[in-house]
Amino acid sequence: MADVQKALATQIKNIEARTGKTIDQLKSLAQNSGLSKHSEIVNMLKNDLGIGYGDANTIAHLAKVPANTDNSVAADPMDALYAGPKAGLRQIHESLLVQMEKF
Repeated sequence: MADVQKALATQIKNIEARTGKTIDQLKSLAQNSGLSKHSEIVNMLKNDLGIGYGDANTIAHLAKVPANTDNSVAADPMDALYAGPKAGLRQIHESLLVQMEKF
């Protein structure tokens, strides 16, 4: 996971250099846009900031991360995937994985 963390940190640094805005400013822009769908936020960022899909996607994703966390990728991606209202679905996912292991 250290490589993923390092890659994300590098991408954030590059986004900040290209846009002249901090990642917190960019996250705030996405959060305060009034848009709720990920794809809408990505398109807005691409159009308004003139950035590429990958950078816009990263900003949109980070804008959805709860405010009390840092910009890092969770040690277990399942924790991030099944956070908040989706927490109840994790048990189903894990049960399916157990069944798939039998194949």
